[in-house]
Amino acid sequence: MVMVRRGNPEAPPSTVFTHKEIEFLDRLETTTNRDKADNLDSYIIKVARLGGYLDRKNDPPPGAAIMWRGTARLADLLESFAMAQQGISTCG
Repeated sequence: MVMVRRGNPEAPPSTVFTHKEIEFLDRLETTTNRDKADNLDSYIIKVARLGGYLDRKNDPPPGAAIMWRGTARLADLLESFAMAQQGISTCG
């Protein structure tokens, strides 16, 4: 993801993400004015924020470690979201 973003940040998000991931990331409340763009760069930043990236003005672009954590958290959130939609309860 990091290398694709560096090579072509204006690519469509479907280059890297599935339709479900794009839909879920659109529903997140952690958006800024910069995220209104519908390109790969904005979705990479959303995933990086899940991994702890602060996205301050002078921060370098997210690296592989941040993206790894963000992608892992995104996978967990997607699984939980799917279970909630199906009405599956794993508690008690």
